[in-house]
Amino acid sequence: MTNSKPVLTADLGGTKMVVALVSPDGRIIDRYRQPTLAKDGPETVIERLYSSIDFLLDRNNTLPRQLEAMSLGIAGIIDARNGIVDKAPNLPGWENLKLKDKIYTRYAVPVHILNETDAAALGEHRYGAGKGLKNIVLITLGTGIGGGLVLDGKLFLGSSGSAFEIGHMVIKDDGPECGCGKNGCLETLASGTAIGLEARRRIVEGEKSMLVEMVDGEIEDITAEKVHKAAKQGDLLSLRILAGASYHLGLGFINLVSIINPEKIIVGGSVAQIGNLLLDPVRQMVKDKAFALMVKKLKIVRARLGEDASLLGAASYALDQK
Repeated sequence: MTNSKPVLTADLGGTKMVVALVSPDGRIIDRYRQPTLAKDGPETVIERLYSSIDFLLDRNNTLPRQLEAMSLGIAGIIDARNGIVDKAPNLPGWENLKLKDKIYTRYAVPVHILNETDAAALGEHRYGAGKGLKNIVLITLGTGIGGGLVLDGKLFLGSSGSAFEIGHMVIKDDGPECGCGKNGCLETLASGTAIGLEARRRIVEGEKSMLVEMVDGEIEDITAEKVHKAAKQGDLLSLRILAGASYHLGLGFINLVSIINPEKIIVGGSVAQIGNLLLDPVRQMVKDKAFALMVKKLKIVRARLGEDASLLGAASYALDQK
C-alpha cells in the first residue's frame, strides 16, 4: 500500500533552523524557520528545535503519530547509523550528542539524523539536477566545503555513517592549517572563507586591488562575494584568487572522477553563485587531466534546489528506510 504519511524534516545550521512537512511525493507542505542561537549551547538549540516542530505540527493540525518519521540534516560529522552528532563546528558544545534518542524520547516516532550535505545530495538526486541518474556527487561551496555521494541510486554513508567529507581531502600538504587540525584541506584553499582570507592576506602584503575601495579601507570586510564582484569588473588580484580556487577545486574534482566515475558533479552553496567564472576552469582542467573515458559523459553543473535539497533529501532518506 502506498504510504500517505508526511515526513517532518529539518535543516539545522549554525545561524538558522528550518523545519518542514514533506509529502511522500516530495512536495513541501509547509515550513517554518527561526534563528538557531547556537552560541547559547545544545540544550537551548534543542528546545528551539522542539518549539519549531511543535509549532509546525500545530499549524498543520498534525500529531506526531501521524508522521512517517522525523529526519534531520545537520552540518557536521554525523554517525548516521546511530543518530549521533559526533562534532558540529558551527554548533558549539555539540560533541557526541545522542540527538536521535532525545527526539525519539519526546515524540515516539522513527528519527533519522544525517549530515546536511548528504541529505542535499539525495534531494538533488531524487528531485533536482541529478534526477534520473544513478551516480552523482554533490559539492557544496560555502563557508566550508561539504559533499554527498549517491552510488547506484543510494546514498553512500560509509562504515560509520559519516563518509564523503570532501572538504577535508588534503590537496596541498604544506597548505593553510584547517580547523580539523590538518594542513591543506580543500576547504582551506577553495571555500568562501578561503577566498576572502586569501584576498585580505595579499592586500595586507601590499598587492593592489579595487577591493580596498569597495570596503572603504576596512580590509576585514572583504568576502568571497566582494572578490567575485571585483573580478567581474576586471580586478586582477580578484581574478587571480578565483583562478587559484578553481585550480584547487579542479584537483579535487579530478580525484573524485578517478575514484568514483560519476555521471554528474553538482555544485551548490553560496560560492557556486560565482558561476562559470569559477567553474569553467574546473571543467577544462577535469577534461584535460582526468581519464577520457571517465569524462566523456561527465557534466559539472549547478545545483537546482537550494535550501529545499536537504529538506527533500532527508525525507527521501527516511522513506527509504521503510
